[in-house]
This record gives sequence, structure tokens and C-alpha cells, in this order.
Amino acid sequence: MKPLIKHKTVIFQPQGFLDGNNAPFVIDHNETEFLKNKKDIEGIFVSLKKVIFFNKNGIDVILKRLLEIVGVRKNLTIGFVDYDDRKFETLLKIFNDSVNCNLFENQQIASLFVGEIKEDENKNKKVIVYNDNNEQKNIIAVELIERGYSTVIAKDKKDFLEKKENFDIAIEKSYLGLYNQKVVAKIKDNAIIYILRNFIDSEFKNIFDLNYHQNLLRVGFKLFIFDFSHVSSMNIHGANFFTKLVTAAAEYNATFVITGSNEKKITKQLRENLEVVGILFYDTIDDVFADKELIKETMQNAPVIKKNSQSITKEIVQNLPIFIESAIHTIEVMSGIKAVKKSVKAKPLTVAKDKEYFAATIGFYGYFEALLILIFSKELIKESCKLLIDEEEEIDDTLLLDTLGEFVNIIAGKTKASLAKNNININITLPRTYQNIQSLVESQKNKKGVEVEFEFDKEPFYFYISNSY
Repeated sequence: MKPLIKHKTVIFQPQGFLDGNNAPFVIDHNETEFLKNKKDIEGIFVSLKKVIFFNKNGIDVILKRLLEIVGVRKNLTIGFVDYDDRKFETLLKIFNDSVNCNLFENQQIASLFVGEIKEDENKNKKVIVYNDNNEQKNIIAVELIERGYSTVIAKDKKDFLEKKENFDIAIEKSYLGLYNQKVVAKIKDNAIIYILRNFIDSEFKNIFDLNYHQNLLRVGFKLFIFDFSHVSSMNIHGANFFTKLVTAAAEYNATFVITGSNEKKITKQLRENLEVVGILFYDTIDDVFADKELIKETMQNAPVIKKNSQSITKEIVQNLPIFIESAIHTIEVMSGIKAVKKSVKAKPLTVAKDKEYFAATIGFYGYFEALLILIFSKELIKESCKLLIDEEEEIDDTLLLDTLGEFVNIIAGKTKASLAKNNININITLPRTYQNIQSLVESQKNKKGVEVEFEFDKEPFYFYISNSY
């Protein structure tokens, strides 16, 4: 299919049905090879405007071709454009929340994310952003700010609908796939919440991402809630898996909770067996957080598990500039303050005691392992995260910690995307936040990492990375 080429962007415009039979003709082999070698293009998109029907087979075929081109032309922006709400929801179902390309409502929105940043041209465009996915909402907004657009985040759908007419561009149903991390759990106040569904039996061990869970333990999470509200029932094989899960986590002093169950879902005998190994039962998730004693015991500045000291790996050293650039550039863009590097040292983590600090840790695993620790002065967090905080909200420490977690998740997503452009596939955990950082610093005293100290208008920031966590 011959595409439309305008402003260094290639648009393929299929019509009718898009399935496994005709999708190979949308971007054929000749077009694929041609685009691999066409140096002056910056984006390739497939328009769904004239597509009546599409399915997973068709989307997979096209995406494979797009990713093949990006494998050679790494800075290209790729994805699907020109869809309505129904098509957008269908795309998300096809990708199963693991979107590895971009989705833009229309070509105008796609153009905002293509090519080199032209700040002089961009600064006069006013953009408002909303997304049901809070992580995507923040990532899209940060990317737009980096590209020089005057950007506002709507606090909710009602706010978005009321204000969007006052903006040049309104973005609601778009998705930046390169930053995406498949969500297998939710986080609330440093507690991990798994929403389970259907029947829990011997097959559950094949569905549950044990590697991801293990890395959450290692990065310092202590409270795990398994919500059974949408579970039909659990048999002895499912219960045995939970028993093994608790036993394996004993060294981390983690607490496991089941909510939303009853005797139809979990028999009295199975419940008693699970209680024996230490699993707690609460009626609802809200009941768990209402138990202040439990929350204090399991989440108060839980330290990262100590391991024997190891030298920092070659892979981390080679990719250290990517980690630092992703963190520092994002803070600079969001705060509007330039960073000043104070020192770089290979040593255990140390932090001056002259300020009130908050911190976040996040684990990277896959091609290599790394623990990233970012420590902000309280004032720097307020400056860096001001866009993510609703102006009407009262700023307290709880809000700052929640917002810091969102902000660090954006930094980790940008790091992951940059590594992917170098053919390094990496997974990330959810961020674990700390209000009192002394236990965190203490947990790192026998580890060897790289610490880089920065200042943002005299407000301190510590970047620390090690290969074990």
C-alpha cells in the first residue's frame, strides 16, 4: 500500500477489514525495506479512520512490521492513529494492557510527539491532558512539557470536559506505549494490591508473575493484599500456592492479607490452614487500611533487605549515563531548575543530615539487575511534582509521598524506554517511597554503588544505583 507522506511523517491508510489475511498488504516487504533506509522520516503511523473492522491478528501483523523498521531506525515514533472511543478500547484489549507502540486519537495529536523538539514553535500551543490511566496521564503531560508545550493536567473527567474548549488541543484517548510497564498489581500507601479473578487452582501459579512479586519483596515492599472480590472459589491447590508464597517471603518479614472472601470462595478448613501460616483475613481493602496498627507495623519505613556487598556490574556502568540523564532531565523539566553536579563517588549510600528528605526506590531486572534510589529534599519534591498536584489539594506528607511515587515511576518509564532503544529489555518494579530515609541508608551500608550528588537551586538531590537489592 502506498502511504501518504507529509512533514516527515508516513501515514498508511487501510480501508475496510484489517485481519490476518489483508494486514500483510498494508505495509508490505518492499515498503518495510524502503522505510528502513529513508533517513528523512520521523514518524510512521497506521490510520484506522477508514477501517470498519480489525482484530488481533491484523494488528499483530502490522505492529511486527513497524517494530522491524524501528529496530533499524530507533528514533522513529510509531503507532496507530485516527480512531474513535470504541476502537481505542478494542486496541487496549488486544494489547492486554501491554502496549508497545503509541496510540494517538488523531494525526494532529501524533504530530506533537514526532521529530526534534522545536520549542519556539511549540510554546504557543496550549494542551490539556486527561486519561483514565493515571500513569499514562502523567507520562503524556511530562513528555509534552519536555517538548515545549504549555500543558495542563485535568484533575478528572469532569474538569477535562469543562476546560477543553479553552485549549488548542485536548488529549484523552492516547497512549505512549514505549513507557508502558504491564501492570500486574496496584499500589496504595506502599501496600501492593493484587486484584484476582475467576477460579484459583493449580493453574494460578502459571498466571501469577512470581518473578515480579519476588522483585517487589526485594525492593522493600512489606504488605501484600490479595483481593478475592471477583474470585469464584479456591481449591486446595490454590491454597497450597499461597502457603508456598508466604513461606518463601519469610526472610522479608512480609505480611499477606486476603480480602473479599467468604465460605463459598474459601472453605472454613482452607481458611484455617492459611491463617496458620500467617495470612490475615479482612472483609474489604478499606478495612485493611483502617487497621492503623497493622499499617504502622508493616509499612513504617521498612528497609530493603541486606545482601552481601558486590561490586557494581559492567552493565550498570555502561548504562549509567542513561539512568542519570532520565532522572536529571525529568527533574529539570518539571521543576524548571537546572541541575548542578556536586560529586560522583563509588561508595555506600550517605546523605547529609541538613534537610528533611523523602526517597523512593525502584528495582530494574531482566537484562541486568539494579536498584535505583532517588533522594529529594522536601522542597525539591514540591517544585518537581507541582504539575502532578491539584492546586486545590492540601499538600501534606502523605500527598507528597504518593506524588513522589508517581514521579519516580515516570523517571523509571523513561529510563526503560531509553534502554529499549539500545536493545536492552528491562522490567521495573513499582516505586517504594520513604519518609524517614535513615532505615533506607542503613540498609545500604554494606553495598557498593555509585552515588551522584546534585543541587537544584541549592536544594539537594542524591542519585544512587547499585546492582543488588
